Amino acid sequence: MGAIALGSLCASFLNAASNALNQITDLEVDRVNKPDRPLVTGEAGIRETWVLTWVLYVLAMVPVWFVVVPPREGIAARLLARFRPTRPSSSSSAASSSRSSTRCRRGGGRSASASGPTSPSPFPAARS
Repeated sequence: MGAIALGSLCASFLNAASNALNQITDLEVDRVNKPDRPLVTGEAGIRETWVLTWVLYVLAMVPVWFVVVPPREGIAARLLARFRPTRPSSSSSAASSSRSSTRCRRGGGRSASASGPTSPSPFPAARS
C-alpha cells in the first residue's frame, strides 16, 4: 500500500473519530438543531460512541508505524535521553566561546557592549 493511500486512510479515520467526538460533545446543541442524529434519537449510546471514537483514533495512528521508521534504541530510550543530565567538557565550552566571539566580530550577533545576554543572530547587525 502506498504512502499516499496510507496517509489518506489515516486522515479518513481521524476525520471519522473527530466527527464521533463532536457528536458526544455537542449532544445538547444537536438536541435543538439536529434532532435526527443517532445520539439524540437514542439509536446509539454515549458509551458505544466513546468506544467507536477511541477505536477510530487507534486505527488512525497504528498505520503510521508502517510509514515511520522506529528508532533502533526504542522510543523509551530516546525519550529518557532527553532528561539525562549532560556534563559539558572544558574543550567544548572553549570552542563555543571562541565561535561566539567570531560571530560577533563578523557582525552576525549582538555586540558585547549591548545590555542583556548575548545571543547569536542569523541576520547581520543593523547599521544606523
